[in-house]
Amino acid sequence: MAMCRTSKLILICLLASLWLGLRAEAAPAAPAWAQLTPAQRQVLKSVRGDWESLAPARREQYLRGADRWLSLNPQERERARQRFGAWRQFPREKRELIRKNLAQLRSLPPEEQDAIRQRFAEFARMPEQEQRRLREQWQSMSPEARQSLLSGRRSLNFRRPLLRR
Repeated sequence: MAMCRTSKLILICLLASLWLGLRAEAAPAAPAWAQLTPAQRQVLKSVRGDWESLAPARREQYLRGADRWLSLNPQERERARQRFGAWRQFPREKRELIRKNLAQLRSLPPEEQDAIRQRFAEFARMPEQEQRRLREQWQSMSPEARQSLLSGRRSLNFRRPLLRR
C-alpha cells in the first residue's frame, strides 16, 4: 500500500514537471539583442544597455512598438514625434490621469467605446469657441449632471448649464 502511494506521488511529480517543461517550451522567448533586425536595433537603441535584463513581456512590448514605428510613413513619424514631445511635457499626474482614463475606456463594451469616440470626434470638429464654451460648462456642472450627460440622458448641446450644488 505504501509503495502504491509513493508510486502515485512520483508519477504526479513527473507529470507535473513534464507539463511545466512543455509550457516553458511553448512560450516563445523574447529575442536577444543580437537577434533583432538592424532596423529594430536602430529604433530601440535607447534601451540597448537594459535589453538583456528586461522581462520577456517588456521586450515583446518594445518590439511591437518598434515594428509599429517602422510601419509608419514619414508624415506619421513626424506627427508621432510631436505627440511624444507633448506627452513628455505633461506633468506626471496628468499622464497618470490619461492612462487611467484610457484603461477605463478600454474596460467598456465596444459599443460604448465607439459611442465615446464618436462624441469626441463631434467635439473635435466644433469651432474652438464652442469647445471652450462646453469645457467651461462642463467644469461648472455637478457630478450628477456630468453623469447624466455621459449616460446620454442629456445631449451635448444643452442650453442651460447644470451648476454644481
